Amino acid sequence: MHSLFTPSFILRSMAIVFLILAALGHHGYAYYLLTRWAVCCAAVLCTFVSREQSRRPWVVLFAITAVVFNPIFPLHLKTGYFRTISIAAAVFLGLSLFFIEERRDS
Repeated sequence: MHSLFTPSFILRSMAIVFLILAALGHHGYAYYLLTRWAVCCAAVLCTFVSREQSRRPWVVLFAITAVVFNPIFPLHLKTGYFRTISIAAAVFLGLSLFFIEERRDS
């Protein structure tokens, strides 16, 4: 059974909002840290969901996203690079909403 409100769908949706807002404005360090946590958690969860569905390219892309947005060992990038990466990640996570579905057994 497919459900719209699965954990991976909700996390990806939240991460997209954080990424778009991060790319559009100047925020404090706490906001960017929260963004990293949201994106990394969504990417890790979706890595496992994609693996269960044998979608290897998605697994690789989600794993790369998790590494780039890792809040524990963060990559320190210039603001311009981080904005570009944030927009690319938001587009990637947005596309994944249509292609990766977490299945729930009823």
